[in-house]
Amino acid sequence: MIEIRLGLLKIAPLSPQTTLHARSTNPERIQLNRPRAIQVMVANDETLIRRALSAFINDAHDMSVVGEARTGDIAVQLHSQLKPDVIVIGLPMSNEDGVDSIRRIRATDPSAKFLAVTAAFSGESTITALRAGAQGFVMRDEEPSAFLDRIRDVNDGSTVLSPDATRELIAFVIATPAKAQTDDLRPAEQLSEGELAVVRLLSQGLSNTEMAATLHLSEATVKMRFSKIMSKWNVRTRVHVLIRATRAGLVR
Repeated sequence: MIEIRLGLLKIAPLSPQTTLHARSTNPERIQLNRPRAIQVMVANDETLIRRALSAFINDAHDMSVVGEARTGDIAVQLHSQLKPDVIVIGLPMSNEDGVDSIRRIRATDPSAKFLAVTAAFSGESTITALRAGAQGFVMRDEEPSAFLDRIRDVNDGSTVLSPDATRELIAFVIATPAKAQTDDLRPAEQLSEGELAVVRLLSQGLSNTEMAATLHLSEATVKMRFSKIMSKWNVRTRVHVLIRATRAGLVR
């Protein structure tokens, strides 16, 4: 058995269908795969990583890669044709910054969902990608099962960060003075013990599935708690929840 390991990537062995798919020499191909619930496009300028990510995603039972792009321009073109559920995009990309590609696609399709994958990042780069429209930000050495959970969470509409990205963001928020004095929570903004529990797990970079397993709850309950928190704090995403919680001293 031959294994290829690149951070979170592991291929050993590939199915016959995936092997043919990975051997194709055309990096701009549109692929016709077996039906899957989540349709994913992979955009990455590193061929081996792009092909390995595609094979890995195709091996999951509930998702399928419908297209690959080796440049930002190709990603924009393929998105207009394929309209995938989630775009897994590498940051940075040669020829064009992946963040610019996110902005270009979001300009024509505000509902497009992105999971950014990178080998290195900072709190500032995380904020930049999220502001551009990425719903998730993960390191390339993310655990395989967690990586697939991130795709599922992004597809469900959640904003997700890997543990490393979460730590970098918290450190960045702590080091950056707030523009407004919003640290103290008003009485109506106080969290219940259950809500505080999911916020603390969020600060550890856990996915919905991991939070549910840790707290012995259903994923629906985890999502409901975050919805209540966002309503109390008048914020739109879990990143905003994490920032507010950090400034309020609820997580460190």
